[in-house]
Parts: sequence; structure tokens; C-alpha cells
Amino acid sequence: MSFCHELELGIESSTAENIQVMLDIIFKDDEKTEVLFDAYRQVCLSKSKKLGPRVIGIIAARIIIENRIASDFEESMFLVAEELSDDELLEFAKNILEWSQRASSKDKEICYNYGCLEYRWWQERIDSNSWFRGSDVSIAPLNFTEAIGKWALKLKNIGVLVEDIKERQWDYEADCERKVDMPGTIREISWYLYIDEDFSLLAEIINLANEVN
Repeated sequence: MSFCHELELGIESSTAENIQVMLDIIFKDDEKTEVLFDAYRQVCLSKSKKLGPRVIGIIAARIIIENRIASDFEESMFLVAEELSDDELLEFAKNILEWSQRASSKDKEICYNYGCLEYRWWQERIDSNSWFRGSDVSIAPLNFTEAIGKWALKLKNIGVLVEDIKERQWDYEADCERKVDMPGTIREISWYLYIDEDFSLLAEIINLANEVN
């Protein structure tokens, strides 16, 4: 239904007859047929009962209307729609649009960086003068399921959401005025998430699909 609805939007006169003409054209064109059959295969494999197939239908229809094959990014969108459940797709859309909004508003934790959303998810500072006190700080990779949600772990596994851990350190001197008794070293460890900023488009398509009755 989402596929046909999107075809209607791309046809000047959205009648059943014109949609049938469009479908006839699709089946006579190898590239268009390939896009359609790939979309059908992904719908069959989709973990989602409602939103995944709708999202795949919308994207496939737009590609066919524009008379081209799917780009690498669109293939990634198909994969996300195939892998996530309905609830996970909604969580994904909610988070990505929120992250995009925060990046646009100059949030200090999230920014646009070379076509990606860069999110500094967590940060720890370790002071050499506190090590002897026995305080432990984990520097393991993020537990995606606990920190963000199962949807994030799935996106990590298919290479859509990428993590990185960065570390820097600097020395400081003793300073009586600041009540620093002895020189020391600070280690700053930051956990980052990266996702292509264009996935905000997929989030919008998910919300569009969710509005369909």
C-alpha cells in the first residue's frame, strides 16, 4: 500500500489506471524490476510487521519514479528497515531526529562532522593523584543495549552506528591557590557514536509510514 501510495504521489493524475500503466512500465524495465523485487525480498525478511515493509515500499517507489537504481545509502536504509522491529524503528527515528535537532542547536555533546552526526556519549576523567584511593573506572566499549537500546546494537552490528573511544591527557602543576598539593596528570576518556547525518531522512520516512492508516 505504501508503495502504491508513493507511486500516486509521483504520478500527475493518480488514478488506478495510471498506477497500472506505471506498474506495466516497471515490469518491462530490468532495473525497475530489480528494485521492486529486491524490495519485495526485504519486505519478506523484515523483522517489522508494519513499519518496515511500509518504509521499504516508500523508498522503492521513490527510486523507481526517479528511474534509477538504489544508491549505497538507500541500500543501508533498506537494511535498517529490514533489521529493526516496529518499536525499534520508532525508537531509532525518535533518537536520530532528536540528535539532529541538538546538533543544529549547537549542543556541546553533538555536532555535524564531515557528513556524520558525532555524539560524545560519555566522558570520564582520571586524576593520577586519585589512583591510590582505589577508584576504578571502566574504559570498556559501550554496552549499546543498556546505554541506548537494542535498536542501537543492531545498527552497530550492520555498520550503520559506529563507536569510537578517544583518550587525551595533560599534566598540571601544584597550585596552592586552587588547593592542588602536588603535580599530576589527567586522563580524559571519551566514548563517541557516529552515524551518517542523512539517516535523518530515514527517520522522517519512518514517521511518515507510521502516519499511514
